[in-house]
Amino acid sequence: MGFRLAARPCLVRGIGYPSTRSIDGSNANDDPHKGIIIVYYAPGIDAFLEERTHLLDENGVELITEAKSSVNYVKAAIRLVDNLMNTDHQVFEVVRRKGEASVRTDHLGRQILKLTADHVGWYESHLPLYRINPLFTLFKRFLGPLSVLHGHACVNHVDRINKAIEKVRAFVRSRALRRRLDNIRRCQRANEASARELCAGIRKAFYRALVVRVDLAYVSVRAGRKGYGASPVTFQQARRDRDKFLKNLRKGPYSEHVIGYVWKMEYGVDKGYHFHVAVFFDGQHRRGDISLANRLGELWKSIATGGHGTFFNCNMRKEQHERNGRNGLGMAARDDHAKWRNVVEYAISYLWKADLFFRFQAPGKCRAFGVGGPYRR
Repeated sequence: MGFRLAARPCLVRGIGYPSTRSIDGSNANDDPHKGIIIVYYAPGIDAFLEERTHLLDENGVELITEAKSSVNYVKAAIRLVDNLMNTDHQVFEVVRRKGEASVRTDHLGRQILKLTADHVGWYESHLPLYRINPLFTLFKRFLGPLSVLHGHACVNHVDRINKAIEKVRAFVRSRALRRRLDNIRRCQRANEASARELCAGIRKAFYRALVVRVDLAYVSVRAGRKGYGASPVTFQQARRDRDKFLKNLRKGPYSEHVIGYVWKMEYGVDKGYHFHVAVFFDGQHRRGDISLANRLGELWKSIATGGHGTFFNCNMRKEQHERNGRNGLGMAARDDHAKWRNVVEYAISYLWKADLFFRFQAPGKCRAFGVGGPYRR
């Protein structure tokens, strides 16, 4: 099953989220149209949500998994419900011309028909161990049953569809929903604050910082009709491997110039347990971010996992980010305000922004996000 739907920002504010301050201190709500862009349409979030569904085989070849469709589907459903809650017009109408009745709708209506044409459960099954945004629950409960329409709306379906939409919109005043959205935002904000504090501390203490990003995972197994499957590594083993890697950052061969790091743990049906890591080095003593990222990846493969790991060097793509003005990887000088904004808003913000859609729930209340530093050697 496949799904592709381009995100279309709605010029209204998303519900349940107070203002957010950027790295330069400006308030996101200074512009009345920025609220929802920061929440559900943050720059770079679409690319990251898609990239996190890729995995590497034993030869380091990047594979695109079925989870990509699931991520895009859930993301689009959440945005759709948010947009419906922030509008009050009748989405579907019956119009008559020359005695003939037909159905008229807009982009929201077309999204409803597009999303409900497929089976919701199939997409959700690819996101186990995740707490999905409650707006997706509303989508499943009230719009999901419209799947019987198979993506088509006839005149006699209009009343049913509009009633389903009104049931969704009725929850805009729900205190229970707002509490759940506030809880998501609170967790996200706590992670964001600790990462921003780390960046501010590094920028204050060091004249230059070398920013390196690596994705750490396990070699996928060849299995099933898809030809690949998640490594059988358990959560406990993944956590031990993570601790070995972080200990080597602090005390290993690169520790003298490591000044901080941020990590995030996730899980995928096809990918298994994996980590996204951003490491900061003292730029006065370290150069060559791409080769350094490769060395960190090899450290994960050989020492932390005993040869069972694999990695992706995110700094290999920094030129691509440079072209769109969003490169936060590589060298960042203290007085380079634009570069540091990119470091926070693009290079590492994906570590917390994705939680607005779905957040990994680590077993036993274990941490799935962490920060180390700043370290002054």
